[in-house]
Amino acid sequence: MSADPFFSVITATYKRGNLIKPTIESVLDQTEQDFEYLVVGDGCTDETEAAVRGYGSEKMQWHNLPENRGSQSFANNYGIAHARGKWICYLGHDDIWAPDHLSRMRETIEQAGDADFVIGGLADWGPPDSGWISVTGIFDSNDAVATNFTPPSSISHRRDVIDRVGGWRHPLDIVLSVDTEFLLRAYKVGMRFVSTKRVTVHKFTSGLRYLSYLSPSDAEQQAALAMLRAGTMPASETIIEQSKERGLFMKLVHQPPVGGPGSRFKLSRENRGLQLPPLQPLQGEAVVDQDATPRAGDWESKSEKNPGVRRSWINPRPKILIPFHGGAAEFEIDVRKMPSFPEGGRLRILLNGEEAKVAFEPEGEGGALGFSGPLKENDYSVITLLIAPPLRDVSPRLDKRKYDRITIGDVRLRPAKKRGLLQKLLSSFRKKDWPR
Repeated sequence: MSADPFFSVITATYKRGNLIKPTIESVLDQTEQDFEYLVVGDGCTDETEAAVRGYGSEKMQWHNLPENRGSQSFANNYGIAHARGKWICYLGHDDIWAPDHLSRMRETIEQAGDADFVIGGLADWGPPDSGWISVTGIFDSNDAVATNFTPPSSISHRRDVIDRVGGWRHPLDIVLSVDTEFLLRAYKVGMRFVSTKRVTVHKFTSGLRYLSYLSPSDAEQQAALAMLRAGTMPASETIIEQSKERGLFMKLVHQPPVGGPGSRFKLSRENRGLQLPPLQPLQGEAVVDQDATPRAGDWESKSEKNPGVRRSWINPRPKILIPFHGGAAEFEIDVRKMPSFPEGGRLRILLNGEEAKVAFEPEGEGGALGFSGPLKENDYSVITLLIAPPLRDVSPRLDKRKYDRITIGDVRLRPAKKRGLLQKLLSSFRKKDWPR
């Protein structure tokens, strides 16, 4: 590595631990090797440092902020202050670069000449089997930046951009998300943006994966990295074509303000499971209602026409957060509309990853869904509704299967009794078939 590398790559991270490894390896796999790599922890106290240092690469540096600040802004600014590269690149701690990402960046930088920002094409993969494949970062006009949002993992900019427009802002001081605000600030002062016009970034956005920080995984990232190494990842042209067919090409837009300063920051933390309701002991009957909390790609936003109801969205395995702990519990879900299933299919339920025995009392389009199982002793529990079959393959794939959706109301639970809700439902409805 040269004394002043061409690229400085910055990854801001928190609570990722060993799960950051696929992201790191996608950087080390780059065909363009004139870079330094700064991994900056946002007050990490887990095994992330050991994971980073374990590679023993002279290209890599580990830095850790003294306390958690809750936003990439602080880690990015720290990384920029310690960077030596001519160009700054960002990579999310759960995103993956194709091996030619930096080489495509450099090629475009050298061809464009006076560009301030170079943007790589990004494939935003939805939850497995959702069929969601959104592509952004592919454009001809500089004005595309005014409306189309590009996640930081696609962005590279000259180092002196920071001198000209300033660094990343404090999330509680602005009404937009920190990445949107940074891009629009640069656009408004007339900076030039150029696209590589190639998809070289694969994103598994936590904003589409409800509670992703509560139950983190690197399975999708590992699968994507394996496909890139084996040459089995769909080609850029194919990904773009499929995204256009589904009406998701260049449709990722800057999200407008939803309130005062810090409001976007709060919504983002709720989606990802970083800001949760208080955890309480289950001491009697309790209700988990359908409030206005954002639920990523699992559930549509609450309808004002039906304020106590939620309809599942793009994830065919939507999750329900249970903010109670301790002991065995009985559950009843108010189903307003049960999905239809192929012949022989039925809704299955996981409680903290274990399949539960379910009873169903139909009524109209829905009914009462009952089951029982143990809550976690000192942590949140998660119910997963399996509209799609149990997940076995998380590899990014372009094939799309259409799954029905479920609509639910309240979820009621109480400590289990000797003859509780599940046993009553099973005995009462054992002769009834599931609705098809």
